[in-house]
Amino acid sequence: MGYNITLASVKRVEGFLNTLKNTKESVIGWRSSDAKQLQYQIHCGLKAAESIGVEEYKHLCKEWRIRQMGDKVMATRRDMTMSVSTAELLVDDVSDVYDIITNLVRHKDIMNVQPVVFKDVILDSNDIAKLRKYCDSNDLILQIQEGEIRVLRTS
Repeated sequence: MGYNITLASVKRVEGFLNTLKNTKESVIGWRSSDAKQLQYQIHCGLKAAESIGVEEYKHLCKEWRIRQMGDKVMATRRDMTMSVSTAELLVDDVSDVYDIITNLVRHKDIMNVQPVVFKDVILDSNDIAKLRKYCDSNDLILQIQEGEIRVLRTS
């Protein structure tokens, strides 16, 4: 698949490119109903900016790696020393055990290489039992620490 190397490709994702240009973060993620298409559009914008010499953005292609992970597009700095296998996917906006299980199903491919972490979730003992039962039946390891639930796949 080739890249659409035009100024229109850059303009289409200019907001994302501005975020990459201005951030101090090492990892940025965007949710999308069509993450694969968004990832491709950002790639096209980066390649086009580099190829046609858009001064403001041409350096970004060498600085950032763009990947699709489930329903998210993840941008990671190329100079990061952390490997993808030791990174973690942080899921926020979950309120109950059913939200957690839904996200575990949605991110099952990601869990092959990294844990999924849910922060600031408070579950009662019944919900913890339901989550533990789900994890046990799906070969997942459940780790519950203060204010954090971490789920990872068994080797």
